[in-house]
Amino acid sequence: MLDSFSIFRRSDGSTIMEYAILAPVLMLLLIGTLEFSLIMYASAVLDGATAAAARMAKTGYNSNSVSGIPLWTSNTNYTVGTMINNGGSVYICTGAGKSAASGGPTGTSTSGITDGTATWAFACDSSTQSRSAYIQCYLAQHVQGLMNPSSITIATKSYATFNEINQPEPYTDVGGLGHYVTGDPYTDVNGNGQWDSDMGTIGLGGPGDIVVYTASYPWPIYTPLIQQFFGNNGTVAISASSVVKNEPYTVSR
Repeated sequence: MLDSFSIFRRSDGSTIMEYAILAPVLMLLLIGTLEFSLIMYASAVLDGATAAAARMAKTGYNSNSVSGIPLWTSNTNYTVGTMINNGGSVYICTGAGKSAASGGPTGTSTSGITDGTATWAFACDSSTQSRSAYIQCYLAQHVQGLMNPSSITIATKSYATFNEINQPEPYTDVGGLGHYVTGDPYTDVNGNGQWDSDMGTIGLGGPGDIVVYTASYPWPIYTPLIQQFFGNNGTVAISASSVVKNEPYTVSR
């Protein structure tokens, strides 16, 4: 006779039940890991792009030979991703090959510009853009395909010395409160007519100045469930900073 309680002791199908319970948790962990890996990768790319843009900008932006972007040369083997300056226009190599004997890439097409056996895409016009606009364009070329360049914001502040970075403007603590209050005498280092908790001057500075570049980007979280726990309106703000000292250049725009 069949034991009336044997059905409760049977283990048939227990593995399936356990998997059904654990699978959603494991999938959430896997997807979350992938999401955070993408964020870390994007942060690393933005960091490298910001450093590259800062290195270029510290020379003062010479439109004839932009720092970090060599002039086009004839009969040269170029690889994908290489950027060159040809007559004030900057191009990025989209198809590896050998450049022509003369001329180089021309035009403003975003793809398919032929030059010998190499192909190029127009990136920036350094001869007409302002210095800040060119920096934005330069940075955008280093993150293309991964981020939307129009969503990248760049903030810059210049200082006279490295010691001034993120430091408040000097003031006299008349009331002994340990912090600045309206009415305390202060030195208007950045010349904006008010006391600031950071004495930096907004902008790219001049020859010999210290400049802090900060690039920010709202990275989208793709998994709806993950969005409920992290980010703001479905995005996570990633940022990168680079500090350089401007060279004693003579050309600045």
